[in-house]
Amino acid sequence: MNKRVIVSIAYICFSTFIMWLVYTFTHDLLGCFATLLLILVFYGIINSTFIESKKEKIIYDMPESEIIKRVKENDENFSKENFYIFVKNIIHFFYDARMGENLDKIKSLVSESFYTYLNNMILTDKSNGLDRIIVDLEIKGVVLKNYYVKDDYEFIEVLTDYRYNDFTLKQATQEINDVGKYRFVKYIYTFSRKIGNHNKLISYKNNCPGCGANNCNFVMGVCVRCGYMVGNYGDFILESIVGVKDE
Repeated sequence: MNKRVIVSIAYICFSTFIMWLVYTFTHDLLGCFATLLLILVFYGIINSTFIESKKEKIIYDMPESEIIKRVKENDENFSKENFYIFVKNIIHFFYDARMGENLDKIKSLVSESFYTYLNNMILTDKSNGLDRIIVDLEIKGVVLKNYYVKDDYEFIEVLTDYRYNDFTLKQATQEINDVGKYRFVKYIYTFSRKIGNHNKLISYKNNCPGCGANNCNFVMGVCVRCGYMVGNYGDFILESIVGVKDE
């Protein structure tokens, strides 16, 4: 059972006990009602304070404005809006690759260790005779979470919130298994790049560098003809994806 539900039940029991005591010694219904109001006000203050502090702890290690300021110290062309487009594209590219599709197109966008991890998951599915199907990806939002520097590399953590339908299909019997829960889940995507790399100004006036297609084929910074990423991404690569426990 959820901890907050347990705490709420305990608080209701405690409140009922206090009201019973008040009525037992005073036989005053108005006093009981006043006591209930005080308990509810106190509970509301404590609960709202807990929620805000918990939200701050889970979502933000550093304010977005501070993260942007630190990135811009090394790259004045950094754009939060364009970076968000990049992150959303990465999410789509990752799940395409997770199904074994377009794995080569994500290779230059992730670290070597992450690519090995992703490739091993795909090989495991194939060795078990499974096709993994991921559909209905819906991104609720992304937000900058943290920024730090380590060994001449800068790292940006991004909190993402999205859902998707996930299941496996047995190749031999066409039986569907391992159906996931279609609900929104938070993940932390960590990106890195060497300090000194800069974002290039995004341009939708030119043809696709990958296949030469007209810019009308650009959707969310990606050429739909060949999958080439067109945008202001500054050589960021994906280092890891970590799920955030739903409290």
